Amino acid sequence: MGKETGKNNRQSQEVNNYSFGFTAAALLYRDSVLLAQLYLEYRDWNAVKDAVIKDNLLQIRTLAAQKRIYSEAYTRVKQLSEEAMEILANGSREEQCQIIWYAICMKYDFVREFALEVLAEKVKRHEFDVNISDFNLYYNTKAELHEKLAGIAEGSRKKLQTNLFRMLVSSGITDSEMKLRLLIVSPRVRELIIKEGVLTPAIFPSVVMGY
Repeated sequence: MGKETGKNNRQSQEVNNYSFGFTAAALLYRDSVLLAQLYLEYRDWNAVKDAVIKDNLLQIRTLAAQKRIYSEAYTRVKQLSEEAMEILANGSREEQCQIIWYAICMKYDFVREFALEVLAEKVKRHEFDVNISDFNLYYNTKAELHEKLAGIAEGSRKKLQTNLFRMLVSSGITDSEMKLRLLIVSPRVRELIIKEGVLTPAIFPSVVMGY
């Protein structure tokens, strides 16, 4: 896995714009860290899945829920280069959350574009509150361009907003009051993102002004 893999993943996402698996789960911090650690131990995703399901390492009551959460965490983590996975497995909690956000933005165009088109622009204007009206304006603008969005039921739209905001809080991008936090992005996370060239560091509002 590496830079070329990341580029191939991004090309695939561009063809299949706007998947919404994150409505079933938010940041998945513990699960993502665990999968990275297991992959670096086994170097085999089949072995990782077998261990997770056999021993219920995600600590989820039903097998169906285990498989669903595993699948969502796996599809995020498997995109990462080995260097990124090392940070996810062994870094500080702040670094781990930043790598998870990076993986989420790689997987979900909807989330990445919200970070760049809404959050980054707010920082440029020195506005730091993130609210439902920001989401609604963003969503309605995208729905004019993407038929898939226009056809989503109101309940599903609400779930998109709720889980997106939960991810912003859990990743440290906003505080619990939905105010943008100008967090300090780990130097090695920032250097990794620049080196890999898959996404811009501007997915983190704290570095918008520098790029």
